[in-house]
Amino acid sequence: MKCHGAVIERKQHRMDCKGGLILVNSNKIPVVKTSMIVYVSRSGVSEQLLYLKSLGVGAVILEGLFRHDISPTNLTEIDQSLGTLPQFTRLITESRKAGVRVMLDLCELDLFEQESGNDTDVWSGPSEYIQYSLRYWLEHGISGFGICDTDAAFSAKTLMEWNVLIQEFSSQDDERILMVRQTGNTLPALNVSSIAVNGSLVELVTKSLIPPTHHPLSPSEVAEAMEASLQMPQGNWPSWTVGGGVPLELQRAILVLIMTLPGTPIIKYGDEVNPVQDLDQVNQPLALFHSLSQSRAREEALHFGRFTFLSFNHSMSSSGLNSTATPPLAFLRSWGCVHFLALFNLGSEPHTLDPDWAPSLPEGGVFVTSTGLDRYGPVSLRSIKIKPHEAIVIKLFESDNS
Repeated sequence: MKCHGAVIERKQHRMDCKGGLILVNSNKIPVVKTSMIVYVSRSGVSEQLLYLKSLGVGAVILEGLFRHDISPTNLTEIDQSLGTLPQFTRLITESRKAGVRVMLDLCELDLFEQESGNDTDVWSGPSEYIQYSLRYWLEHGISGFGICDTDAAFSAKTLMEWNVLIQEFSSQDDERILMVRQTGNTLPALNVSSIAVNGSLVELVTKSLIPPTHHPLSPSEVAEAMEASLQMPQGNWPSWTVGGGVPLELQRAILVLIMTLPGTPIIKYGDEVNPVQDLDQVNQPLALFHSLSQSRAREEALHFGRFTFLSFNHSMSSSGLNSTATPPLAFLRSWGCVHFLALFNLGSEPHTLDPDWAPSLPEGGVFVTSTGLDRYGPVSLRSIKIKPHEAIVIKLFESDNS
């Protein structure tokens, strides 16, 4: 691993840091995609706008705004139990002023089950009515829409129609995007599938890191799911959500993973992003979230950096590692001469890494954060002991002769 001179390749990304926030001056990477996105499914969002912005959240996706028990779905009428339309439009205005974009979750709605009659009899069909509804919300300041790949809307024809409409309202300073939630191992085939994935039709593809199951996963099963996800081809890399059930003891490690992987972190509000915490307990998920959020805001490598999965030789990755123990996982995020190492021990036994576990890496670095928030100062990679259920982030030091 060599670094010539002190020049860091920035490609087309220029960044200004103001506190914990990142402003990206690039028309190829929308602000919504480079910030964190939070799913919100409850009222009271307006009171949390400044709080969410302080965490580095760039957009909220509102769930449950439209009633699922009514078919066909009326996309211009929100669930009255959540508030009135004037209240909602005021929320959009306040959010935009605070720098937090609002998106609408349309997953699993009966969008194409429109029947003639009442307000829909003036439309030639469901597609025309949906186009009208999307335009209605875009004119009110909505920054995008999310659908599932199992929805009828996930088709080449519909995606192209929606994309034309969204681009009509999108600009470099006010991007509007379409997001697809991937529910399976791969996206369903489309005639323009390669276009849909690379962002021409769909700006953001999200996928669950942990597959949904009918039973809580064991630490070893979580580790297997993580390893399979981390080794997928980068050309198809999505933005990750947590997804399936994660054991309580691994939730902080998974939070570290979500916040250090490439792509946009997709967080569920009320879990990691909780405005209430016990001030007597510093090792709360919120404190860890703050630490990770600040690191992402400061470091280009954690936004745009190249991802390298580090394979362990299990016979030498840990002294005393038995055949049934969960092996550690690790990866690098690199941007020019700057490298971040993320280490994960999801098992119930500590791991002392072999001194020669990664001979190509610099020998030393400094702790950035850890699940216990109890690691500080410089560290040698040749003498790391990872505690059970622990995740560690280290900023590596390049030596003059490396």
